Amino acid sequence: VLEQGWTEPLVVGSLAAVVLVAHKKPNWLPWAVGLLVAVKQYTVFMVPLALLLVPREHWKQPKALLDFAWKAALPALLVTLPFVLWSPKDFWFDVAQLQVLQPFRDESLSFLAWWKQQNGVQPSTAWAFVMAALAVGVSLWRGARDITGFVAAIAATYLFFFAFNKQAFCNYYYFVIGASALGAVLATRSEAGAPSAAKA
Repeated sequence: VLEQGWTEPLVVGSLAAVVLVAHKKPNWLPWAVGLLVAVKQYTVFMVPLALLLVPREHWKQPKALLDFAWKAALPALLVTLPFVLWSPKDFWFDVAQLQVLQPFRDESLSFLAWWKQQNGVQPSTAWAFVMAALAVGVSLWRGARDITGFVAAIAATYLFFFAFNKQAFCNYYYFVIGASALGAVLATRSEAGAPSAAKA
């Protein structure tokens, strides 16, 4: 992954930065989350998962949610907007349209590719989004409302998203493994009595 210059190390590094900020500078957490979301197009599932960083009692307080949302949106926009303004058509093609146009990859490390190899039938690529939506839903329903829950939810969501996708290779799982390792460290710290909750 490093040798071929794939970008997943940037996503893992950005997630690690969010964890560091959550422990050292909790007030900066929304800004760090915004930068994380801006680093790659598939980070869109992290937007609803960011609710795990907001204490449950604040979920019914629009002001608290809006405060977190605008602070996260600002750095994401500042990083992304120059590329949009430079060439809106090219930006849309590179970030969104190209992903739709990419063909089904029979050599993918995914259950869809395995199913096609076994049965000769190409499954719907909607499975990836269904599985990701289920993982996000369960995480928001049962996940811990702190940085540990956020990282664990990311690892689970993207594992399901990639495992049921039309294309999934080692670089994608590099991110899942990196997120899982961060989650394991946070869980260990929590069990040892170290603070793991970050109030936004």
